[in-house]
Amino acid sequence: MKLTFQNNKPIRVTEGRLHFSETTHNNMRKKGKPNPEQKYFQMVVSLEAVVMVSGAVMEVPVCSLATEKIIVRASNPGHFVFEPEQVVSWSKNSHSDTVYQMGRVGIGTVHSKEALTVQGNIQVAGNILSPSDIRLKQNINGIDTKKQLENVQTINVVEFIYKPEYLSGFSESEKAALQKRQIGVIAQDVGAIIPDAVESAGDVTLANGRPVTNMLIVNKDRLFLGN
Repeated sequence: MKLTFQNNKPIRVTEGRLHFSETTHNNMRKKGKPNPEQKYFQMVVSLEAVVMVSGAVMEVPVCSLATEKIIVRASNPGHFVFEPEQVVSWSKNSHSDTVYQMGRVGIGTVHSKEALTVQGNIQVAGNILSPSDIRLKQNINGIDTKKQLENVQTINVVEFIYKPEYLSGFSESEKAALQKRQIGVIAQDVGAIIPDAVESAGDVTLANGRPVTNMLIVNKDRLFLGN
């Protein structure tokens, strides 16, 4: 499909009819669950720009989007279903080695309030980098390091063990490490002294069914750098 843009005005195109020439294979579920041999269709929409380079016409990829996996149960339109419980489609940037997915990512959890939420340990061979260029900042003011040190001295550092019902969702190796005595702080204590170092991760339900409303997490960068 060829699109012509005029005067930099946005345009919208709708494809009104969707038809599959055949159904997907192995559509029959087994014991109410998806067939492990289930076959899928997937639609990919690609946007390419036609440009003139050194007198030659070239088609340059702009972006591509892929649907989730589609099961077609009949060849006529309207009789197909998406399988949202399946793996989310990832795309590869045509101009780099970047693989991306538009949305939040959860590893070990289905609840992710941040761009990446990991329920478990993270092993990093390199460094964790954050933008710190002065050209990105404003309202820069020095802080009283003596006062910040006093704040740290008032925070209780404790030993503790995580509850088994919280650790039930971790892998066996992570569970073995987290079952040992830990040293850290209590979010409620930190919040009373440095409120902006504590955030809510949302509601969590433990393995025993007990709800934890607005589970608190500590921003360690704020805790360490600010103090």
